[in-house]
Amino acid sequence: MMLLCTRLASKGVLISLVVTKEWLGFLTSAQEPPPNVRLLSIPNVLPSEVSRAADVTGFMEAVHTNMEEPADHRLLSSIETVSLIIADMFISWAADVAWRRGIPVALLYPMAATVFSCSCHSTSWFVRDILPLA
Repeated sequence: MMLLCTRLASKGVLISLVVTKEWLGFLTSAQEPPPNVRLLSIPNVLPSEVSRAADVTGFMEAVHTNMEEPADHRLLSSIETVSLIIADMFISWAADVAWRRGIPVALLYPMAATVFSCSCHSTSWFVRDILPLA
């Protein structure tokens, strides 16, 4: 996502990236973001990145249940008007926030196109009992 933000910022687009305070520390310790990229933080509402591997299911549940309200509040308190939300497709609440606020939304699928195709067609495989297994 940061790479996408950097590429868009290089074309003069103002980007606001909403991350947890922990991730803000990771991102700013590595290097300063480009001038057109603002990093906005929300409270650490997720298990620590350092220990999330110990409970991946709990981490994913927290992403889907704990982040929406603080991220929505952070967008509302932003000085600049938000004209588009680009969100990871797996963070479904981001589209809900955009639609509630009347903001256009684009969903980024961060995996290969073949994985996306399999995801789209997998339900029809089960319905027709066609499983592409070797």
